[in-house]
Amino acid sequence: MSEAPAAPPLRLTVRLSADAVVPGRVVEVEAQWLGEARRLSLRDDGAGGGGDLPADGIFVGELRGARPSLLPIAVAVRAAPEAEAAPVWSGVFRPMVEEDQLHLRLIDGPGGLRAAETLAAPLGERADAREAAWTAAGFGWALFVLGVCVGLALLGRERA
Repeated sequence: MSEAPAAPPLRLTVRLSADAVVPGRVVEVEAQWLGEARRLSLRDDGAGGGGDLPADGIFVGELRGARPSLLPIAVAVRAAPEAEAAPVWSGVFRPMVEEDQLHLRLIDGPGGLRAAETLAAPLGERADAREAAWTAAGFGWALFVLGVCVGLALLGRERA
């Protein structure tokens, strides 16, 4: 009897960008990775690459392991290391490639802190190849539809 093939690896980078830099803020991620609870502290230390600077309000961390098909993730923020954690976002992430990214934006609204998933990289960072491909495909489709509409309009004029 043969063993099941190993799941392909996943390197998931989690980025949370905040509008305001708050000294001492701590961002924590908890993921249920193939039935195992994993915790990760996101850091704002400039080690995130791609123009990430220390204390710029962009918190970065990385999780690695066998790629799950779905990955439940919860994010909480502490105002200071000893403060109580306030949940700001939870969701189920579906990894698409071996090196994937989850971008979140921290929003300080009337109801308190919350985070929202963003489809593009935060300002000052490059979009990944998947985002660029979807944007290019959208523009291509719009040009095709515009061409068909112009062609139909010209055909209609010739017959009239």
